[in-house]
Amino acid sequence: MGTTNFTFYIDKRKKKMVVASPAFFISNSESIYEYIQSGFNITCDLYPFLMLIKKILFLIFCLSLVISAEGISYLILPDSKLDTLESILRILEEDSILFWRQRPHLNTKFQGVNVATNSLGLRSKEFSIEKDNQAYRIICLGASPTFGWGVDFQNIYPFLLEQKLKKNNLSEKIEVINAAQIGYTTYQGVILLEKYLLKYSPDLITISYILNDIDRYRFYRNEGLSDKELPTRNSLMIKLNNILAKSRLYLLLKRGISCLVYKNDKLATITLRRQSNLSKIRVSKEDYKANLEKFISICKTHNIRLLFIKLPINLSLPSLSADENNIIKNGYKLSTFYYDLGCRYANMEEYQKARNFFKKAKDYLVFECRRDGIIYQHLMEEIAHKYNIPLIDVASIFITEGKTQNLFNGVDDPIHPNTQGHELIAKAIYEMILEYNLLSD
Repeated sequence: MGTTNFTFYIDKRKKKMVVASPAFFISNSESIYEYIQSGFNITCDLYPFLMLIKKILFLIFCLSLVISAEGISYLILPDSKLDTLESILRILEEDSILFWRQRPHLNTKFQGVNVATNSLGLRSKEFSIEKDNQAYRIICLGASPTFGWGVDFQNIYPFLLEQKLKKNNLSEKIEVINAAQIGYTTYQGVILLEKYLLKYSPDLITISYILNDIDRYRFYRNEGLSDKELPTRNSLMIKLNNILAKSRLYLLLKRGISCLVYKNDKLATITLRRQSNLSKIRVSKEDYKANLEKFISICKTHNIRLLFIKLPINLSLPSLSADENNIIKNGYKLSTFYYDLGCRYANMEEYQKARNFFKKAKDYLVFECRRDGIIYQHLMEEIAHKYNIPLIDVASIFITEGKTQNLFNGVDDPIHPNTQGHELIAKAIYEMILEYNLLSD
């Protein structure tokens, strides 16, 4: 069977491009000749256009493949199969100054509850910068306990505090802004307050940072440096990372690479060694005190009342062997001791033993966080006493209740207060506001 070749033909009279067969050109040879004589080159003029069409179609095809792959990736790895860190990073975005922030305009499930955020990424309703003259505005600064990890919005203490104050008509108009950001330290809190929150003209600020200050781990940029030592990162790189972070396909690829790494003894050991070498605490004792004093200075300058909240450090102590107790008595940190052992065996290429010691080093960091947390609690008390700042001792309140373990989210989460715990915190803040008459001018 024969084939007929078609070509593009420009009809000047109809001013449009048509597809014509050879027979058409034979029967219209005179007019075609005229077109050629007039200097119109059919092939040359159409080629760039055809190449553009080809490129567009190719891009559409590639885009379709990516969208299809992304959809399949969501089926393979739905939200329910994300691990804890992956689920946390899903609601965060990297930031050049604050390291990270909660994503704005969220409306998603997180830790079993619905989480919605406003335009600032705060788990709070939207507030106008301009404040009503009759309004009394409170900003609650803190980390994941204040954010309300695993607790419904209507049960977290900033919301409960607002309801208690409104119910008792202590002010004509009460506004409580929950400005907590997951994983934040006092260092990040000071920047957040100065850069984003002072413009909301708060009358009272509550401060409840402690646990992340004593940690050595960050959700982004674990480089073995303290918070204040981290250099500013390139904004374009951050934007690219935030785009990729939204891709489930990208997450699957990262998981695949991790699986390949951990199948290789040497690479797995190198990776675990780097993760275990979180040598510097995020905020040192001196910087913790300086940051609390910075909050005091800011509030004094802007005529803002201030409250400190001493949250409990509910980290369990590990069972220590006699040898481990002796190591501590000799002035060594168990995390450092086991890290050094891991390095020694890694250098000897005994990778399995090295990984076991690196894992132990990470486990004992929790033990050291509990010890450091008690020290930082005392530092907060010291600063509060020195500058006459009201302090709410939630740690003692939980103990007084005689059921501390029942005030957190359970055995698997001994850090974040549950609904009952948030009720106690809201009650304590409410009573402190009354005691110090903080709503008066």
